[in-house]
Amino acid sequence: MKFFQLYKSRKYFQRMLLSITLLMIMFMAFFSFAFYYNSESVLLDMQEDANKKVLTQMNFNIQYMNELVKNLATSTYSDNQILPLMTHNEIETFDVVNKLRRLEKIVDSTTFLKSIVIYNGKCGCYYSTASGLAANTDPDVLLLKDYIGSTSEVPKLKLIPMRMSRGTDDRNEINAFSFFIYDEKISQDSDQGVMDNALILNVKTEWLFDNMKTVNGVGTEPGNHIFIMDESGNIFTPNREPKSYSNALSAALDDKRGGNRLSNNVSSTFIGTFNGEKTIVTHLNFDTYQWKLVIVQPYEHIIGKLDRMRNTSIVVTLLFLPLAALLSLFISHKLYRPIETMMEQFRKNTRREDKASFSEKDELLYMSSVYTHVLEKMRGIERDSHAKMSLVKHYYVRKLIMDSTSITSSEMRECIDQNHLQLKTDGPYLLAVLHIEHYSALSHKAKQADLRLYKFAIRNITKEIMDKSFCNETVDMRGDHLAVLISVDDSDWDTILKTAAIRLQEIQDTILAFYRISSTVALSDPIPCYEDITRYYGASLSLVRYRMVCGTGQIITTDRVKHNLNNRELHLPEKVEEKFIEELKAGNRQQIAAVLDRIFGCIAGLHADHVLFNMLRLSLIVSNTMREMNQHRLIPIDLDLQEFNRTIMEMEQLDEIREAFDSLIERLLEQMKQCEENKNAILIDAIKEIIEEHYADKNLNLQQIASMVKMSPVYLGRMFRSCVGMSVADYINGVRLNITLEMLGKEQYNITDIMDRVGFSNQSSYFRQFKKKFGVTPKEYRVKQLLDFN
Repeated sequence: MKFFQLYKSRKYFQRMLLSITLLMIMFMAFFSFAFYYNSESVLLDMQEDANKKVLTQMNFNIQYMNELVKNLATSTYSDNQILPLMTHNEIETFDVVNKLRRLEKIVDSTTFLKSIVIYNGKCGCYYSTASGLAANTDPDVLLLKDYIGSTSEVPKLKLIPMRMSRGTDDRNEINAFSFFIYDEKISQDSDQGVMDNALILNVKTEWLFDNMKTVNGVGTEPGNHIFIMDESGNIFTPNREPKSYSNALSAALDDKRGGNRLSNNVSSTFIGTFNGEKTIVTHLNFDTYQWKLVIVQPYEHIIGKLDRMRNTSIVVTLLFLPLAALLSLFISHKLYRPIETMMEQFRKNTRREDKASFSEKDELLYMSSVYTHVLEKMRGIERDSHAKMSLVKHYYVRKLIMDSTSITSSEMRECIDQNHLQLKTDGPYLLAVLHIEHYSALSHKAKQADLRLYKFAIRNITKEIMDKSFCNETVDMRGDHLAVLISVDDSDWDTILKTAAIRLQEIQDTILAFYRISSTVALSDPIPCYEDITRYYGASLSLVRYRMVCGTGQIITTDRVKHNLNNRELHLPEKVEEKFIEELKAGNRQQIAAVLDRIFGCIAGLHADHVLFNMLRLSLIVSNTMREMNQHRLIPIDLDLQEFNRTIMEMEQLDEIREAFDSLIERLLEQMKQCEENKNAILIDAIKEIIEEHYADKNLNLQQIASMVKMSPVYLGRMFRSCVGMSVADYINGVRLNITLEMLGKEQYNITDIMDRVGFSNQSSYFRQFKKKFGVTPKEYRVKQLLDFN
């Protein structure tokens, strides 16, 4: 109990012990199974080899018997004393008896002959040692006659299985093997059919089958069978089995033969099923005949010898189990001893709360967890230390850039040495300011943690690329830009500036490719000493503002914007502003675009301090011009310029601001066009109302309406036709005729009264206009209406 209690909590030891034990058991079981399976295969192979040897010996014995019978038949056939029985037409009875006695002596002198039959073709009679002179009525001779008459060709010098006795018993048995020797066929007209002067030797089947049993030794084994199969699949067996048994065996073998098991190979062995019993079948082809010698043995009888071996293996395996458990315990204990020693060391140096958290784990997992826990703490301490050193380092670099004048030379050397800054104590230096484009939009879209990660990645990329060519320090300036302070040699400044520009361009391309963030770089002039770093930093920030003029993704230097720095113009040229106002009022798109090109060309050459001022001034000009135009317009133009001003204040590129102004001008011109169309619609509606109210006035015409609305008749008529699609006179006539239709439906008005009431002064003109529009005269229309009503 104490032993089990000791190892109860050692989970890894338990798994080790269980694994080794199971491995031993599995190995033993696998070995036993493999041994048993392989033994079965070896035993079957050995049995097959033994059967083939037996069949080969039988084949030799049958060939020997065949030669023996052949020699005997040849010598007897050539015997001059026997020859008259086959050739003479008439033979005396005494001679026949003597010659048959000689044949009987030949039969008696051999162990394998049953009888000898002679056929005389000339007299058509048979002589047999078994029946003497009465051979023609002998049942065995009659069977031979039946066989000879039923075949077209009798095999010569070959053993032919024959059932020499007639009967009704259901036995599949042959009584003899007949051996024919003859000269030639007789004529087809003969009553005998196929032979002339034949000698037939009948061989005992017992001689052949007893020989087979003796060689094979299967006669005493229950269930074993040996038999001969001819080319037709007929079976000849030495045992007196029922015919149904033989038929079943033949059918089973036919099945295998159909599957090419009993093929024309010299020999083969296969496992089959016969009468519901699994059997092993081995066969061999005869060299002389187209026969197959077949041995059938019960499978269980052969494999039964392995059962004892299997039982023995099971007993040995069961006896091995306790030994395997003890051996596994010994091996596990030896293997576990180093782990146990390490566990003691871990437990001594682990806090109690840590032990509680690891109590449910096994030994290795426990040690791994303790190690991981300690490693995480060490890494945390290392990260904190590195972060603090990085913060201090960035603080001094940031102070050097923003307040270099307050640092003495000794402090500068001490700062470089203590923080391992890749800078020289004495100059010269270069300062690059990397500005992140659209930083405000990025800060609104991304989380603060993501934003810090972006800036951290940009700083690392900048530092890594600049290290290829220069000693430098890169620092985040806590805003929309980073600063790169570069120590250079005072040698070839053109080469240094060119190399610095190449590296800075590589930095911009890398940041854009990985993070889809564009940037602008301002590169300062050479800085002679560290005290001037802050002043050049301010100048670089001023250069960054020229990204509005130079475009995004650019490297801006003092030489590139030298013209802008020297330009002190504050306002745009007055003539340009006046031309812009004039074209804006006229609504000419092409001219407005041309003036804007001149305006933005002038703005691109201004100092950075004046660029944004003139952008707002241009917006103010648009606002004032729109206000002047609204004072004289029927429908005022309404645009939100405050939102427009906020938008351009957030833009960082001059091209973007130009697109914004193009969009503003387009919306302004579109509203001017819509207001013009709305004004025409209002005027047309007013004219229609005048016509509908004064249609009865016979003097109503275009001139009178133009005087009412205080407009030119020509302009009014042209505008009305373009908007309505007809002249004012046609519209007046159309209104009068529509009212005429209503009045014609009332019987209290005659046609003349109707004409006067709707404003027609001429009857012929009235009738002509009515018929032109409706296809009938007023009178015809009224009659038609009355008829339809009735």
